[in-house]
Amino acid sequence: GRSENHPYIGAPQAHAFTVRSFGADISAVSAGRGGAISFYMNVGADHAEQDYTVRYTLEVDDPNATTIAAEELPETAVFTGFQETLDSDGVGSAQLTLPGSLSSHWTGGAIHFDLTVDQVPEVVLETVSILILE
Repeated sequence: GRSENHPYIGAPQAHAFTVRSFGADISAVSAGRGGAISFYMNVGADHAEQDYTVRYTLEVDDPNATTIAAEELPETAVFTGFQETLDSDGVGSAQLTLPGSLSSHWTGGAIHFDLTVDQVPEVVLETVSILILE
């Protein structure tokens, strides 16, 4: 009555798994109202207590707008945990709170976030993107 997917005579604890994830609790914010974005990251115990950095880039989808790639988020935006140390399980969290005063030409654009961990720049290959709605 058992279901096996490895040899019965195999070594105990023969399989090891590393979770490498980076995500956010929402996928869009309002340019007019702003919002708070919570990020979670889990790069596995192999990277426990290593320093990490979350970086962002901006993108607009308005052909009439000047590029905002070099613009900064408003000074009133609050970043917490964007440059910290992972815990003993290789887990971390961060938060960005936007004030809701983004320029209207950002509507339809996105904020892209990347996670890097010291000594392991390819730990997270995915980019988190937050859309900017009207």
